[in-house]
Amino acid sequence: MRAMGGRVGRSQRWYAVVGVVLTGIFGAVVNLATSGFDVADRKWWLTVAAVVLLVVLVAVTYFQTDSGSLADWDNTVEAEAARLASEVERRGSAQRARYGSSLLQLRFRLAPAKVVGQLPNVRVSAYAGAFPTTNLDGRLDDIADVYRRSTGWLVVLGGPGAGKSVLARHLVVRLMETRKPDEVRIPVVFPVHTWDPDVEFEKWLAQCLMRDFNGLKREGPGGTNVAAALVEHGHILPILDGFDEIPQRRLRDALRELNHAPMPLVLLSRTETYAELVKEGVALRRADVIALDDLTLRDLRRALPTDTRTEAGRAKWDVVLDPLSESGDAGGVSALASPLMVSLARAVYEEPGENPADMLESSGRRLRDAEELKSRLLARFVSTVYRRQSPWRPENAERWLGYLARTNGPGDFAWWKLVDSVPRRHRVGAFLVLGAVLGAAAGGLRLGWTGLVLGALIVGVLGALIGWSQGPEPERMDLKLSGRAKHALAQVVPGVVGGLIVGIVGFFLVGQWGWWTLGVAGALGNAVGDGLTGWARHRAWNDSAKPILKEVGLGACGGAAGASTVGAIGALSHAPTGQNLPLWLLAGLIVGVAFTPGAGLLAEPEVEVAVTPTALLRSNRRYAVLQTIMVTITFGLAIGIFTGIVNGFVFGCAIGAAFGVGAHAWGRWLIIGRVWLPLTGRLPFRKVWRFLEDAQERGLLRQRGAFYEFRHALLRDTVAARYAASSRTRFWSD
Repeated sequence: MRAMGGRVGRSQRWYAVVGVVLTGIFGAVVNLATSGFDVADRKWWLTVAAVVLLVVLVAVTYFQTDSGSLADWDNTVEAEAARLASEVERRGSAQRARYGSSLLQLRFRLAPAKVVGQLPNVRVSAYAGAFPTTNLDGRLDDIADVYRRSTGWLVVLGGPGAGKSVLARHLVVRLMETRKPDEVRIPVVFPVHTWDPDVEFEKWLAQCLMRDFNGLKREGPGGTNVAAALVEHGHILPILDGFDEIPQRRLRDALRELNHAPMPLVLLSRTETYAELVKEGVALRRADVIALDDLTLRDLRRALPTDTRTEAGRAKWDVVLDPLSESGDAGGVSALASPLMVSLARAVYEEPGENPADMLESSGRRLRDAEELKSRLLARFVSTVYRRQSPWRPENAERWLGYLARTNGPGDFAWWKLVDSVPRRHRVGAFLVLGAVLGAAAGGLRLGWTGLVLGALIVGVLGALIGWSQGPEPERMDLKLSGRAKHALAQVVPGVVGGLIVGIVGFFLVGQWGWWTLGVAGALGNAVGDGLTGWARHRAWNDSAKPILKEVGLGACGGAAGASTVGAIGALSHAPTGQNLPLWLLAGLIVGVAFTPGAGLLAEPEVEVAVTPTALLRSNRRYAVLQTIMVTITFGLAIGIFTGIVNGFVFGCAIGAAFGVGAHAWGRWLIIGRVWLPLTGRLPFRKVWRFLEDAQERGLLRQRGAFYEFRHALLRDTVAARYAASSRTRFWSD
């Protein structure tokens, strides 16, 4: 409690210091602005001194190293590890409640020598080419015990649809259910196909943790955050699913990097992908390797007759299984030997009126060829599951799912990424039209026909640039007041510096060459401010840090756009260009601190708050609305200072709306995801989230944090191919 109280006390003191200085500087500038500008006047020099004092004070605070106790930080990391373990266990319990009764008891055994790799490197003792004596055979519910008997490094192999992802998630559930007091590692499933081996493995793990769990971005001494500390301190057991979906040319690099990982891990891959790497002399050297077995006829008899309450329910499956049993035809069984095929068969043929005998060849003695049967089941799966009490027509549901599968490739998808999946020419057109309408309305209302034309042109071009650019990652924010001083200061420093530069440079440029030159001042001020922010991110461990030159370039573009808009309003309003410097300093400071309240009031949710698509959307909406209100007020005041309060209100609202849409993931989703995609038939008009949740309940999608993914790559590829094949019947093109 003492450490926590110390942190809050420091935050409160910094709030007091910054609050007093900000109050003093604003008071001095306002007083000076109302009394005129005279270089010989002491008030002018006092204002300049106050500005310099503010910048120096806040900059020193901002860039100094956190002096917090390392022992306090270690205690914080341990506490967050316990909270993360509770959240992982809670999610596992929810998963077992949803799918536990339908899970097949998969079997696995020690893999053959050809895919084990260098056996003498697996354990400390050498085997002289023989298998280890440890028994690694078992069934699905044994997977936690089998992992504990392994070296800690485990490779799980299986064919397409063999149940690798199911086993990965069940391993998490079983490890948490049977967790022992001395086990500190928390099992977490990571989609390894999203990893670029050029990125440090531990850093990528931390990025994934921050993406899928709340409360892990909090920073400690030296700028490291909770997620990175959890990885570094050995609290995470990575379970890497989807290794075979890494691009072929990067597989060898990925395995080499994993061999240098400083922690045990579990890797899941298709058998042929891993075996090919072993042939080339690349393997996970310290790992035991197990392989999933195919289902047997006995397994099929337990799994397929889902409706055993009536004689008819049992008999319709006997038509399929009895001939196989009588003939002992193992080859026929192989067509249904994977959990994926069983789940497809159950979903398609459990419907009333459906006859599983369709799976047999014309002779009635064998199942159809495996590829043919797979194609038939996959083709019917979506339309079949949507015939069961669905508010959506099957053909519409299949089209929407096909679009999601085709536009998001082999990985997962999220609502904010769907915006960028729309072709750039479509995004540019949509935002250009929206911007032109907004600019024309605001300009025409206050500046007549000239304002209407120029407003449509300027804001339309800004909208086109928004559509051309990639969307931002959504911020996860909840309202919070305590302990936010450091984050508020992080916004104050670049904001104040950039705002003062805009004010000083703008004063001289506009005074000499007119309002149309204000964009230069905006570009310069924002470039410096964003450059400071980028430099600070690189000093600390920060996954959102961009190259500093990119930060500077993006800042210059944004500053030029905003300042040019204000300059155009000033020019068209015939505002005088000879205002005094304190007035410009006041306007610059107002703009510079626009985002500080957002940083002070909003913080990442605690880890207990689940990261779901809808929760993230609501959180980002709060952030976007608050920032939009601040920008509206700030630009309204700045414009009102030079051109009048009515102009400030009208144009402040227009700039705030443009900022809310263009600078936030939620704003872009509002235009593209809720208007453009439904208009073009790619998503439903209403209840988009209900559709995705319903698809998850029907076994088509799986949720992972804020992301959705198809339950199997074969299903994803099938609906994507059918969507592409239907392109001739659509009136739009992708």
